[in-house]
Amino acid sequence: MIKRLLYLALFLPSALWAQIAEVRTYGGDFFDEGRQIIETADGYIMVGTTSSVQNGNSAISVIRLNDDLTVNWSKEYGGIGADQGRSICARTTGGFFVLGQTNAGEIGEYDIVLYAIDELGNEEWVKYYGGTDWDLPAKIEAGLTSYFIGATTYNDDFGGTDQLLLEIDSDGIVMNTTAYDLLPNGEMADLKWYEGFLYTIGTRSNSGGTPQGVMRKIAEDGTVIWQDVKDSTSFTGLAITASIFGVTGAYGMTDVVQSNTIDLVVVHLDPVDGSELWSFWANTPDAGNQYARALIWGSDEVISVSETDTYGDGGLGALIVRSYFENGFYIGGSIFGGSQDEEPFSIIKDSAGRIVILGRTNSYGSGSDDFYLVRTPDEEIVNDYELDLFDFLEVIVTNIAEAEGDSSWAPYPNPASNIIHLPEAANVTTWTLYSPLGVLVSTGIGRTVQVDQLPSGTYLLKWGDEKGFTISKVCVQ
Repeated sequence: MIKRLLYLALFLPSALWAQIAEVRTYGGDFFDEGRQIIETADGYIMVGTTSSVQNGNSAISVIRLNDDLTVNWSKEYGGIGADQGRSICARTTGGFFVLGQTNAGEIGEYDIVLYAIDELGNEEWVKYYGGTDWDLPAKIEAGLTSYFIGATTYNDDFGGTDQLLLEIDSDGIVMNTTAYDLLPNGEMADLKWYEGFLYTIGTRSNSGGTPQGVMRKIAEDGTVIWQDVKDSTSFTGLAITASIFGVTGAYGMTDVVQSNTIDLVVVHLDPVDGSELWSFWANTPDAGNQYARALIWGSDEVISVSETDTYGDGGLGALIVRSYFENGFYIGGSIFGGSQDEEPFSIIKDSAGRIVILGRTNSYGSGSDDFYLVRTPDEEIVNDYELDLFDFLEVIVTNIAEAEGDSSWAPYPNPASNIIHLPEAANVTTWTLYSPLGVLVSTGIGRTVQVDQLPSGTYLLKWGDEKGFTISKVCVQ
């Protein structure tokens, strides 16, 4: 069953009564990218990559957030070479497993690297996995009593790549290793543990070299129970999820009609035998790519997030598509992003029913790229949210006079070394000062902000009253 995705227009009105879609950026002056976010008891924890704290290298970055999206703590791991964070999961013994890749490991060229950290981000141990050639991890998932790492390995006997599944115990010791798609090539993209089984998705090449998307149901010992292969045209397996409704995968399908661009295809399978229940094809009217990155189940719908170069203000945007669980019928779509690039990688539904998306942005933030987080108040994701641009490192203009350069509507002096005064012409009852990473620095009432004890740098000053607020970028010298 094939469905068509209606044209998605970017519509972001600023009505004061609209619900808020919270938007945050985290990072430094150079490259920062978020790859996966999971919920914790008091907020979230996310993993990615940073080159902002290294001398020309990159490190695995882990940032723990409070529920209000301010930073609880942030840590970096590795950094001797090119280290990249890929996935994170909670450990049954407390703390977290942080999965990444490194070219400064102990085995081969690129190794799979796994850090065990405690609740405060302190490193307990690190282990490396792989062969003498490249091993590139995709995700780590917790099973009943062990953990599973999905990866792509170049360490086979034929010069190609394989899908690789590692089962490890709580100490990181390998219990089982299984390779799939030995000929000619295979790549692992995503995996999901659900109700005692692993569900994986990836890509393999047929005899003619055309990519085929493949989904599998795998027992705990690595045995394949069933597999579903998409080979009618060029398919790339990208993301997978499972729930009481069944198993759902997101593919990139080459659209030969639209200049060989990539379309989003969502396929829903019966978990027992792998038979197809429905499929959804996001066949956009304009040539462009909709490259799936992650998907989840909502209350009664499947929600996918893709990068797109077809819609939005420019560059890549984060495209969210919602479909009914019973038949795959299209419900709606939304775009988030600015004039440059937004690339999403992770999506979750938290315990409060909010949708959280994580990726990277270079439209906003303090550097070339930054962690990019969007949180919507519910799963009814539509473009009539008012965007809360709270942590964007740019002057958010909410008054025409300020836009025209009227200093009576701007904090002064700016830069400042002792005190910042809030404008007499504006209604001000409270103010809050944040660091570029979203960490609360100070808060107060009235029109004066004391900054003489703060390190030099750029801060975000939120000020106003119950009727609304303004966010300004201020400099302390």
